[in-house]
Amino acid sequence: MINKVLEHQRRLTGDALHIMVLRYFVFISGGFIAWGLIALLYLFLNRFLGVGVAVSYAAGLVLADIFTFVYHRRITFNIRTNWKPRFIKFSVLVVALTFLNWAVFVFLVEVLGVVVPELSSSNAILYKSAQLFSINLKIASDIIISFFVTGFISVINFSISRIFIFRQP
Repeated sequence: MINKVLEHQRRLTGDALHIMVLRYFVFISGGFIAWGLIALLYLFLNRFLGVGVAVSYAAGLVLADIFTFVYHRRITFNIRTNWKPRFIKFSVLVVALTFLNWAVFVFLVEVLGVVVPELSSSNAILYKSAQLFSINLKIASDIIISFFVTGFISVINFSISRIFIFRQP
């Protein structure tokens, strides 16, 4: 049974399971860098320029999406051929996942008013970190929520990208 599942997975992705797991770690490393770009641009636009939450976060997502295509094409999947059709497929996927990411984030933060409860002055490390970067605890909470939303979306992104976009010809 396990051998059948592993064989099916290999046919579907083109890689053995252990290679795919390693590739996912490379994938999420690029995703972590992209998330950092989202957070930095969000902080800059929202905190320093006063741009609204939704627009600031959307701008960060656009920057991260461009970065991730180049990163995944060159580093994660090392695909150097047919970049234009791959970019079109990737763009469609990313627009859908970016909208999902944005909608979940805005729904959690703006509609439900979710905040990370541990971010209070009683949590010295997080409180001092927020003070160090001159951000208020609401924005620090938003960044943590963004991290989890983006992480969840990355699993979906990796699966679809590996199977439909960056599979070796």
